[in-house]
Amino acid sequence: MSYFFVKAESNKKIIYNVAGKNETFILNVSYNAIVSEKCNKNRCQALSLLEKKASLDCSAFLFFNDRNPTNVICLDHLHANIKIGIDERGNETSICYFNDNSSVIADSLVRICK
Repeated sequence: MSYFFVKAESNKKIIYNVAGKNETFILNVSYNAIVSEKCNKNRCQALSLLEKKASLDCSAFLFFNDRNPTNVICLDHLHANIKIGIDERGNETSICYFNDNSSVIADSLVRICK
């Protein structure tokens, strides 16, 4: 059920401008997910969540909602926050922020769906 394809190289830093501040993210190859750089170095909520693969039943809301499915997962089911990040090419992406201030690119969250 994955539609997220990472084209970044392992350990390549990716900079997103979030609310006027540059934040550094990195591809975590173990989870095929782009996470905040500080989270990649330490234990954090974002990585703990990605370890729980296929732990959330997303079938009821993932495809029958007019909202972005990954935003629904982040906001409604994980009770985290969404911020929009803009990369160097001007592309926007949703970023899911957790209570410990760790973050993951929201498209990575489909991995926790069963």
